[in-house]
Formats: sequence, structure tokens, C-alpha cells
Amino acid sequence: MGWPQYMRRIFASYCLWVVTLLLCGCVAEQDRSQSRTRPTRPRTRTPRVAPPLAGLEEIAVIKVFDAENKTVIQRRNGESYLIDYGAGLASLREYENKMALINSPGLFARAGSIIILPNSNQSARILDAKPVDDSMTPIRPDLRENPGIENGNGNGLRIQKVLERGRIIQLRDNSLWEVSPVDVVHTFNWRPTSNIVIVDGTDPAYPQRFVNQNEKEAVDVRPIGQ
Repeated sequence: MGWPQYMRRIFASYCLWVVTLLLCGCVAEQDRSQSRTRPTRPRTRTPRVAPPLAGLEEIAVIKVFDAENKTVIQRRNGESYLIDYGAGLASLREYENKMALINSPGLFARAGSIIILPNSNQSARILDAKPVDDSMTPIRPDLRENPGIENGNGNGLRIQKVLERGRIIQLRDNSLWEVSPVDVVHTFNWRPTSNIVIVDGTDPAYPQRFVNQNEKEAVDVRPIGQ
């Protein structure tokens, strides 16, 4: 005796339900297997780009505040700064509307930077530098006529020879100067006839500093045989 019609329908529905569950389980297991074997894409980080170093740079002295040891200077790109400097710039007021030098080992006028008066054999550390209004009068082209910058006048001298792969510098007055080992990488490429200004340095072992006005670099030196 066969099953009633309604029992056959119930059994067929049950079988269809079981088959559906089995198929869904197989698909889910396949997806999990593929996700385990799929290679993960490595994360890429954008490298940090170091800001450019300033080095030795000509600047215009706009205004000097002697009593406060402050001065307003302007770069050639139009940026203006209020500089707070240490002792050593007794003649800075004479440089108003003229060119001076700032030697920055890192970012412009930051810690360790030095302001240099090329014709006066004077230099001082920069203690602080704050940007000021860029609407100030831009550097005039006639400031480039400062002879101390272009012609090496004042205490300026010229290089006669670069010896020992940059370790020894001979000037036109035949004086010999030993370059600090950390600065030889710069003087190795210095050329004869370059204009040199001598200022006081900050390294006791190499107490003077050569400012190469052609290469826009400064190195610590000491005299030989004196």
C-alpha cells in the first residue's frame, strides 16, 4: 500500500531542503578555502621626503634692532624673518639694506644656524627665527652691488690651491689652512680663485671659518704654522 499524496509531498519537500543545506555548506567551505589561500596584498607606505637643507644663503638685512639683538631679514624668494641672534654682530647696523650671509646646517635659520657679516669678520648664532609679513619691500637688485659679496673685498681672499684632496687650503697670501675632517667633503670640490671670507667659528679645534662666496658653503679651519 503506497503513501498518501500529502505524505509524498512532505517527503519531497524535506529532501529538497536537505539538498539545499548541503549545497550551501559546500559553497561556504569553498569560499573559506579560497580566502585562506588568496595572497594578501602588502601594505605600502608613502616614504617621507626630507625637507631640503638650506646651506649657505645670501640674505638682505632690512632692519636692525640693536638694543634687542634682533633683525629683520629677507630671502630671495621674498620670505621675511625676524631673527633673534647672539653676541658677535657689533657692525650689523652698517648692513641695513645690504647683503649678509646665513649658514643653516638644516632648515633655514633653525637651531645651529649662523648669521655672518662677510666684510666685518663677525658672526653670531641664531637663537630664534620667526616668519613675518611677506608684504615688506622686496630685495632690490642694486643690493647685489655689495662688493663684499661679489668681489671678496674687506677681509676677502682668494684660493690659490686646494691640496691633499681638500684637507689643506692655500690662499693667495700663501697662508695654509687645515680643514676640519667633517668639512673636507665640501672643500674637495672647491676651485682655485674662489672668493673666501674668514670669520670666527664655533669649533674650538678649528676656531676660524672659511665662507666660500662662489660655492655658497662654509667650513671650519685652523691656520697651519702659526
